[in-house]
Amino acid sequence: AVVDIIAFKIDIVMLSKLKGDIVVGWYSAAYRLIEVLFFIPATIAGALYPVLSNAYISSQDSLRLMYKQSFKYLIIIGLPIAVATTILAPKIILFIYKSEFLNSVIVLQIIIWTIPIIFLTYIFGTILASMDQQVLVLKINFLGMILNITINFLLIPKFSYIGASVATIFTCLIVFVLFFSFLSKNIYKVSLPKYIFKPMVASIVMGLFIIFFININIYLLSGLSIIVYFGVLCALKTSLKRDIDLFSNMLK
Repeated sequence: AVVDIIAFKIDIVMLSKLKGDIVVGWYSAAYRLIEVLFFIPATIAGALYPVLSNAYISSQDSLRLMYKQSFKYLIIIGLPIAVATTILAPKIILFIYKSEFLNSVIVLQIIIWTIPIIFLTYIFGTILASMDQQVLVLKINFLGMILNITINFLLIPKFSYIGASVATIFTCLIVFVLFFSFLSKNIYKVSLPKYIFKPMVASIVMGLFIIFFININIYLLSGLSIIVYFGVLCALKTSLKRDIDLFSNMLK
């Protein structure tokens, strides 16, 4: 996930050189809002690393199970954050930064979709490190950095901060695909439709709820949206409690 953070930083430097400080301010304002979310996968990855390292040596079945479970729950957490933020971006920007940062709305609506990707690439990198594949992680991160610089050079001159936002999304997605492909061949092939379908349905229902009640207090709306999201997940018979108990026992 280092490349994901580097991608943002390179975007800011290149925007500063090519478009000036005002544009950097719009882009950085949106980035700061999602940067605080990085602690979620970082905390989980830090807790899992010693367990994953031990499982790689002693139990491949446990390693595969932890991979599947962490994949599932990071999707469950990351996807609704992206959906809700996309819809609420105008309210969030106006609430925090006021009207002079309205140009940050579109940036936030784009780069928030790096969150589900970054959540997973954090875990992918941790699993690969536990398998003594640090060199592979470094190579993929370096490739992502070069790709990000190239795309920024192509998009920023014409599309400014929107181009930088798209470059970041594309870079994160390519890194995700490379990590995912390696793990699918060497650990376990996760079925993306299987793990994404229920969170996607719940996120869509939550999104419609947010749109319908968009004018109520943002704190109340956020709380109610969380209830709606997990309510739909439960209605879809997503085995949250059983899997959490299983995951906790493995960590112990």
